[in-house]
Amino acid sequence: MKKIILSVALGSVLMACEKKEPTPAPTTPVADPIKAISVLNDNAGYTTVFDSAHSLGGVYNNNKVLISDFTLENNVQLNLRYYTSEATQQSPRETPFRFSKNIVTNQFVPLPAGVDQYQAMTSNVSYDKVYSQYLPYTNIFSTYALKYGSFGYYNNATFGGDISAGAASANPIGDPDYSFRQPQLNSGGGFGYFFTLGTLTPTIGSTYSSLLLGIGSQANLNYFMGGCFHEVYTGNGVNELYAIGLTKDTVKVFKLGKNASNTYTASVANSIATKFTSGNTGAFKHYSTDGKKLCLCIKDGNSGYNTYSYDFSNNQLSQNLNQTALEYSGLESDLDMDDNANLYYTGYASNGSNTNGVSVYQKSGNNAATLVGTDNFLKSGTVIKLRYLAGKVFMAVTAKQSGKEIYQISIIKQN
Repeated sequence: MKKIILSVALGSVLMACEKKEPTPAPTTPVADPIKAISVLNDNAGYTTVFDSAHSLGGVYNNNKVLISDFTLENNVQLNLRYYTSEATQQSPRETPFRFSKNIVTNQFVPLPAGVDQYQAMTSNVSYDKVYSQYLPYTNIFSTYALKYGSFGYYNNATFGGDISAGAASANPIGDPDYSFRQPQLNSGGGFGYFFTLGTLTPTIGSTYSSLLLGIGSQANLNYFMGGCFHEVYTGNGVNELYAIGLTKDTVKVFKLGKNASNTYTASVANSIATKFTSGNTGAFKHYSTDGKKLCLCIKDGNSGYNTYSYDFSNNQLSQNLNQTALEYSGLESDLDMDDNANLYYTGYASNGSNTNGVSVYQKSGNNAATLVGTDNFLKSGTVIKLRYLAGKVFMAVTAKQSGKEIYQISIIKQN
């Protein structure tokens, strides 16, 4: 009996040995993870401090990643807000993203209480102007929306997001803008508003008080070229009102004093003679981290760039660039300034000879442009915003990965 059992068992083993192995099932392909790739050349002299990638569908292959703004808080915390834009048969589908990251520890930081990472965007369909930015060097993000009145409707400007302010009138209300810690409606044709806080320092949820106060003459709407910029300086523990106006021959700094009748009078605190040749001026601003210095860059048509620095603490006004052309720059250069009104901008690499490469240059006074960082640092992508923060150049770069519908954004920092 034992022998039979053994024979049967042995036969079973032999039969088992003769069986063919089953054909393995085909392996299901695993999609590559969606992740950002480096946009920098080797030894670029810049470091990626943030990146993110998104697979976008949409139609017509007309998708984008765009930056709202970014800034640096306390010299270490990168605060940024960007959004993806997917093409549809109607308006683009826009999805916002907001992050904070410590660029020293490389760790993400929770957003302030009450702030939503995916905070809804203000539609630009029903407004004439929409713009978003951080108050400089803070994690306070705001969007303004301006609607011009018609057929009995008021002109209306609303500042929303992390702060609240606004104004509405049948008369002109000025041009929406942001100063160091306040939203503003810059004067145009003698109409405008200042916004202030009793606490001086804004926080998430702050609501500003408005003051109807326009600088200039309503009888001479073209007295200021490009309007008159409103500023509120709080370095002396109170709200001090300033305005910087550009005429064809002068840059004027006005300080507004309150009268016994509770009205304000604007007097010229300082001025610089200049000569603008075009009424078509564009301007942007830069502030020192303590808010004491304001730098103003004015593009005078095709004549060149003019930069100015004003120190609120000692009433010093100076000019750096004077109708200056920017060597090696293209038509869509990205620009910012430092605290001395030196200009930083993107241009063609190799001192302009490599039109397929990108470099950053600094322009100061009458000196030739100098290279910032390394030459031809970008391997792929497009610089869409440049900031000068904590003594370094930062840039937002967007790119589409080759052969894929994956779009990415990177924030890079000068080493």
